[in-house]
Amino acid sequence: MIDCCAENLLKRKRKKIKLKVVAWLLVVISFLFYFHFFTANNIVKISKDYAYKYTTEALNEAVIQSLDNKVIYDDLIQVEKNSNGEIVLMRSNSYNVNTISRNISISANKILSQKLEKGIPIPLLAFTGFDFLSGIGKSIYLKIISISSVESDFISEFKSANINQTLHSIYVTFSAIVMIDFPLNHKDVITSSKILIAEAVLVGKVPDVYLNGKIFN
Repeated sequence: MIDCCAENLLKRKRKKIKLKVVAWLLVVISFLFYFHFFTANNIVKISKDYAYKYTTEALNEAVIQSLDNKVIYDDLIQVEKNSNGEIVLMRSNSYNVNTISRNISISANKILSQKLEKGIPIPLLAFTGFDFLSGIGKSIYLKIISISSVESDFISEFKSANINQTLHSIYVTFSAIVMIDFPLNHKDVITSSKILIAEAVLVGKVPDVYLNGKIFN
C-alpha cells in the first residue's frame, strides 16, 4: 500500500515537472516570437531610418569637403568641335574623375563611420514593439550598424536648353551598403543619392552617341 502511494506521488511529481517544463518552453517560444516579429522589427525599422539619414548626410558632407566648390565643368569634360562649330568629341578627364570619386568615397566612409561610432539612439519604449510608442522614453545607443561598402561615381544628363543648345549636367552618385545586426534579425540597407556638381550649356548639335551613351565609364 505504501509502495503504491509512493509510486503515485512520484508520478504526480514527474507530471508537474513536465507541465512546468512545457509551460516554460511555451513562455520562451512566445517571447522569442514576440521579440522577433515585434521588438526586433521595430528596432530594425528605426535603425534603417538612421542608416538612410546618416548616409545621405555623409555624402553631402563628403562632396563639400572633396570638391570645395573648386570643380568646374572643364575639369571633368573635354569638348572638341570642328571648323563649323559642331561637336565632334566629348570625353571625360579620367584622372580628375577618378581622383574626385576616390576622395569622395574615402571621405564619405570616414564621415559615416564617425556618425555610427556612438551608435543609434533607440527610445526605451521602442522595445515594446509598438510603433506609436517608438519615440517615447530615454534613448539608449546601440552599435548595431556597420558599413559594408561605400562607392561613388559620375553620371551625365542631357536636356534641351534652347534651339541648338543642350544643357549638360554632371552628377556625383553615391551608394552605400550598411548592415544592421540585431538579435534574431539582420538587414542589409542600400542607400543611393546624387548631387549636381557641374553643368554647362553646349552650343551645337550633340551627337547621339553621347546623348544616349556613357561619357563616364
